[in-house]
Amino acid sequence: MKGGMPYLYVTDPGRRFGRNRFLAIALAPLVLMNLAALALLVLNPSWSWTAPALVANTSGAVGDLWVAALLIRFPSWVQVEDRKLGFAVWRSPGRSAAEVLARAPRHRIALPGWVSGWLLSTLAIFAILPSAAITLLRRSNPNAESSTLWLGPLVLASVRRRPGRLPGVGTVAGQINLGLLFLLAALFAGLLVLAWTLWRRWRRR
Repeated sequence: MKGGMPYLYVTDPGRRFGRNRFLAIALAPLVLMNLAALALLVLNPSWSWTAPALVANTSGAVGDLWVAALLIRFPSWVQVEDRKLGFAVWRSPGRSAAEVLARAPRHRIALPGWVSGWLLSTLAIFAILPSAAITLLRRSNPNAESSTLWLGPLVLASVRRRPGRLPGVGTVAGQINLGLLFLLAALFAGLLVLAWTLWRRWRRR
C-alpha cells in the first residue's frame, strides 16, 4: 500500500489473478462503498457528509473503471498482474499467446478528460440535490400539511408534516425520487462540461 496526497492505492506486483477475479477486486471498493453512501443518503437526505465520501470514492475509481473496460476485451482465462504503473496480461497454461496479443490494444489508449469531469460533476450535483429539494419544500410553505416538488408530470420530492403534541413542534417525513434526481444531475453536469469545453476552445482562439 502506498499512501499520501493525492492518492491511495494498493498493488501486488508478481501475483497473477484470473480476469474475472481481478475485475471483482478492482471494482469492489467502488460498488460497496458507493452503495453504503447512497443507502445513508436515502436513510437521511440531510446527512450531507456522505457527499464528500461518495465523490472522493468515485473519483478515485475512475482509473479502475477504465482498466475494467480494457480488460473486458480479453478472454476470461487470461491472468492479470497489477503493477504500480499499470497492469500486465498473461496467457494461462495451455493457451495461445497469439490470442492474447490479438485482443491487446494496438496503441496507447488514454482516458478522455471530459469523462472524469462529467462523472465528478454528476456526483457532486447529485450529492446536494436531495438535501436542496427537501430544504426547498420545507421552507416553501411551512404551514402546509404537505408539499410536492414537480418536474412536469413527475414527482421529484415530497414532504409531509405531522403536528406534535406541543404547539410549533412536529415531525417532517420526506420522499425523494433519487433516480430522477440522478438523471437531472447527469444532465446538468453534461451541460457544465460542454460549456467549459466550449469556453476553453474560445479562449484558445
